[in-house]
Amino acid sequence: MDALHVNVLDENTFEVPVAATGQCPSHPHPLLYLRTSQDEVYMVIIPWHGAVPVRDEDVFLRCTEILRGAQPLEDNPFAAIRLYHLDVRRAVHPCRVDNPADFGMPTERLHAFEFSSLAVSSGRVMPGKLQSTLPGERFIARRPFAVCFWQKEMDDLNVPFSVTLVP
Repeated sequence: MDALHVNVLDENTFEVPVAATGQCPSHPHPLLYLRTSQDEVYMVIIPWHGAVPVRDEDVFLRCTEILRGAQPLEDNPFAAIRLYHLDVRRAVHPCRVDNPADFGMPTERLHAFEFSSLAVSSGRVMPGKLQSTLPGERFIARRPFAVCFWQKEMDDLNVPFSVTLVP
C-alpha cells in the first residue's frame, strides 16, 4: 500500500501529510491518520514513548481500544509526519482458536499462524521531481510507535487490519 504525497527528504527520511488527528482519553499522545492509495484505508501512527508499556501479545488489543476510543481533533495540529525507513519482522507464532465452529470449522482444536512483517520506506526517488513542502507543524515519529491499518467503512468490525509495534 502506498502513502499519498510522500515528500522524500533524504535516503532515510521522508514526510507524509497528516489527513486527520485524533485523541483517545486513555492514551497520552495524538493519533495521526495518513491517507493511502486505498481510499477507505488509513495508516494510523500511534506514538508510544512515555506511554504504559504493553506486552507483545497485548499490542493488538490495546491499539484496538485506542482506535475505538479516539475522537477527531477539530483543528489538525500537524501538517505532516516525519518518518524514517524501517523494517520490522516478527517470528511466526501460533494462536489457539477456542471456538472453531464460529468460523464454520468442525474441528475441536484449531491453531492459526500469524505472520507479521512491516516495511516502510519512501519508495523510489524520482530524479528531477520538485519537492513540495507543506506549511505547518511537523510531527516527528520517535520510537516506539505503533503502525495500524484502519478501514473507515468497516464500522461493524471496528478493529484494525494490522498492528505493528515499532520498538
